Amino acid sequence: MYKSKYIKYKNKYLLSKEADISHPITAPYDKGMLNVGDNHQLYYEQIGNPNGIPIVVIHGGPGGGISPKYSTFYDCSKIRLIGYDQRGCGKSIPFGSLEHNTTWDLIEDIEKLRKHLKIEKWNVTGGSWGSTLSLLYGIYHADKILGMIISGVCLLRQIDIDWLYKKGGASQMYPEEWDKFELFIPENERSDLVKAYYERLCSDNEEVRNAACLHWSEWEIKLSFFHEKNSTKEKLKPVLTDLKKIIPLAKIECHYFLNKAFLPSDNYIIENIQKIKDIPLIINQARYDVICPVDSAYRVKKALPNTILRIGPLGGHSRAEQPNINFMVNSVKDLLSSFL
Repeated sequence: MYKSKYIKYKNKYLLSKEADISHPITAPYDKGMLNVGDNHQLYYEQIGNPNGIPIVVIHGGPGGGISPKYSTFYDCSKIRLIGYDQRGCGKSIPFGSLEHNTTWDLIEDIEKLRKHLKIEKWNVTGGSWGSTLSLLYGIYHADKILGMIISGVCLLRQIDIDWLYKKGGASQMYPEEWDKFELFIPENERSDLVKAYYERLCSDNEEVRNAACLHWSEWEIKLSFFHEKNSTKEKLKPVLTDLKKIIPLAKIECHYFLNKAFLPSDNYIIENIQKIKDIPLIINQARYDVICPVDSAYRVKKALPNTILRIGPLGGHSRAEQPNINFMVNSVKDLLSSFL
C-alpha cells in the first residue's frame, strides 16, 4: 500500500496563453455496471495502469456524468484511474431517476465501488458538485483516502444556492441572461425559482418540460465559462438541443438544490471538516468562477490551514478551459509525487 506524505510546492499561476500540458485521451481497459441496490446500476470504467496508483474521479452536476476527456488530466501510464456515472447520470440506469437519489446514497455508492474494485485506499478528485461529494465522502470515510484534489469548491449552503437562483447574486454579473431565466417564471412564483423550475421540469407537459430545461441549462452554461467564445450559442447548440439527455440532468440538479443537498445543517461540511484534517488536500480554484465563487474554497482553507489553495487569476468554472487544465495536471503530479 502507498505511504502518503504531505507535499508543498510553489503557487505558480498558469495563464491561458501557456501551452496546454494535458495528456492524450486514454481508452478504458475495463468497463462494467455495478448494482448498488434501489433499482440503480452504476456505469464505471477503469483507465491506465491496473497496478498504478488508484484515483477515483467524482463528476459534477448534480446530474452530470463523466466527460469523455477526463483522462487528459492524468498520466495514465502511472495511474489506475476510475471514472463512474452517479445515480441517474450518464450511462447509469435508470437514467434521470430521482428515486433513492440523495447525497447519502451517492456517498455510499462511492464506497460500494471501492469495495467492488478491491481497492484498499485511493485518491479522490472532484470538481464543483464533485468537490461537495469528495468532501462529504472524506468526512464519512477518511480512512479510505490517500489524498484529495478538488476544484470549483461547492459547499452547497443556502447562500450558495441563493447566489445562483436569487436576484442580487450572479444576476448582477449576467443581467441579460438573468432576465431570460427569471422572466420564464410567472411573477407570483419568482420568490422561489428553484421550486418553480422543478415543478416545470417534472411536468407531464412535454412542451413545458422542454422550455424549462432550455432556460435552466442556458443560465448555468453561460456562467460556466470565463472565455466568451466558449459560451456562444453556436458552440453550445449541440448540447442544448439534446433534450433527451439534458432534461433528466436539469431535473436531478434542481432536485438536489430544492432539497439543499439533503444535508442536515446549512454549513454541514465546514462543521465536520476536521474529520479530514489528516488527508493531503489540494484545492484548485479560479478567481472568476461565477458558479462556485472563491469564498467557499477560502472557507475550507481557513478551516484546514495545511490545505494547499491555488487561485488562478484568469479562470472560470469550467475545467475544460485554461488555466484550469494545467492547474489540474500539475496538482495531480504534485499530489502523487510521494507515491512514485
